[in-house]
Amino acid sequence: MKHSIWLLVAGLSAVFVFMITSFIYTRMDAPKLQMWEDESSMGTKEDPEARLRYEWTMLLDPATGQIPKEIRKKELEFARSMPTREQVNALNKTGNVQVANWVSRGPWNVGGRTRALGIDINNANLINAGGVSGGMWRSADGGATWTKRTAIGSLHSVSCLTQDTRAGQTATWYYGTGEKIGNSAGGNFSAEYTGNGVFKSVDNGVTWTQLASTVGGNPQSFDRAWDYVWNIAIHPTTGNVYAAAYNAIYRSIDGGTNWTLVRGGAETGPYSEITDVAIASDGTIYATGSPGSTTLQGVWKSTDGTNWTNISPSDMSVVRRIGIGIAPSNSNTVYFLAETPNLGVNNHSIWKYNATANT
Repeated sequence: MKHSIWLLVAGLSAVFVFMITSFIYTRMDAPKLQMWEDESSMGTKEDPEARLRYEWTMLLDPATGQIPKEIRKKELEFARSMPTREQVNALNKTGNVQVANWVSRGPWNVGGRTRALGIDINNANLINAGGVSGGMWRSADGGATWTKRTAIGSLHSVSCLTQDTRAGQTATWYYGTGEKIGNSAGGNFSAEYTGNGVFKSVDNGVTWTQLASTVGGNPQSFDRAWDYVWNIAIHPTTGNVYAAAYNAIYRSIDGGTNWTLVRGGAETGPYSEITDVAIASDGTIYATGSPGSTTLQGVWKSTDGTNWTNISPSDMSVVRRIGIGIAPSNSNTVYFLAETPNLGVNNHSIWKYNATANT
């Protein structure tokens, strides 16, 4: 009798497990996978399963519609079959292998994308790298090994990074925090990573200190310009530091102890959410802002960081984000890449500026 009861219980358990498994697979059937074609459904409150279906789609075999059995085991076996860095170098010396143009150097298995990257101007093997939500990492051997330099209890959002390239000052680095758009949540802006100002290192990235002048008391939610730092630039001769923050361009003449608003309105609207700043080798400063603030939107130029001239091209009418690229070979040549909805190539356009001709 007892034996029969145990058989009945085991049978019912098996049926229950089968029903749960079938339910899970049914929720991820082919028709629902097609909903992923609409990227606006990525992780929204209306469709919370979108991310799960996306992961499922990335792993399944297109021919069978199923995830291959023992996929993790096969992945590890494939990884072990690949030559190590040392083996590639040895084969290359003998001429028996053609080295690929790019080799992944890490850091691996950390949250967020590696958005900030800096190679020491004096030592190419010294690399600082920061992730959107993974913190700051440091390598002293060209990326072969990495050490996490962000403390466990510290903010882990790194959005931009720069080094002071002046002679005698190259051990000084700055990084900004917070990502307003562009994170893995796609169009779901409620998942943005709020930052909390600027961090500074004076020992080539071994230790980092949060600048008190940029720290807010409410880092868990957006309430000020320093919550999103888009870029940081250092003047090549004066050492003045410029930060492109939310609706603001700030300048510090004392290494980040104090900051002055030089463009934009900071916490005062209307807002230019997305900004950028770059400095040419001759000291000319360029700043950009998305539509919103009349004192920041468009493209701006300054030679002293105080007086600014609007140099926006006449045909830059429909834009959102504007990035700056100064030609390393010629400080008078500057490129502005802008997101232009319904215009340009794939909704993007580029302008070339000649500082000498002011065109």
